[in-house]
Amino acid sequence: MPQAMTEKAAEVSQNGANLHTLADELLTSIGTFRFDAHRMARSATKELTREPAVFGLTRLQLEPALKRALNRHDFFELFYVTDMKGQQISDNMASDGFTAGYGGTGFGHDWSDRDWFRRTSGDGETWVTPVYRSAATGGFCFTVASPIRDRNGKVVAILGADVSLENCIRGARRIWKKSYAKVCQAFEDRIPGCLHHLPLPQFPVHPLTPY
Repeated sequence: MPQAMTEKAAEVSQNGANLHTLADELLTSIGTFRFDAHRMARSATKELTREPAVFGLTRLQLEPALKRALNRHDFFELFYVTDMKGQQISDNMASDGFTAGYGGTGFGHDWSDRDWFRRTSGDGETWVTPVYRSAATGGFCFTVASPIRDRNGKVVAILGADVSLENCIRGARRIWKKSYAKVCQAFEDRIPGCLHHLPLPQFPVHPLTPY
């Protein structure tokens, strides 16, 4: 075989190997997205419980802190706090246009029979519910429940956060696209034009699983 053909065959083989690696990396990125929406909401909720205005449990400071959190994270629909008996000790702090199906401010509502309350109050861990359809908005959502601890680490209350699945996925989509773009650019730099030979994957919207 002439040397030129041998070199060309080697180049084609190497490009094929590189494209295979690219495909593997893209598939890995897609797979890890499944939990990004839950992770994002879970992390933001846990961070909120560490704010002094929140774990102080004084309504004068607590409710404005929850309202500020709504402005920081557009995927949250509603915040509320319960004591360790499941009684809501704050008003509902909701995004504009939100109306609770049970009416009122939510203060004094009993959540003790809800799975998210029982789990979080029982083991002191943050819990993310399966996705369900909101009776108030008609949209799909899920609830994140996170323990609020005092300065000694004792669980003294539970923070509930209802999350709009649509808005949460929209935020995670932006993060995923940035990561995807970086992977693509790295391979395009190494093999100019290679991405024109690969079909772009559809953005994943698989059902989310709580953890």
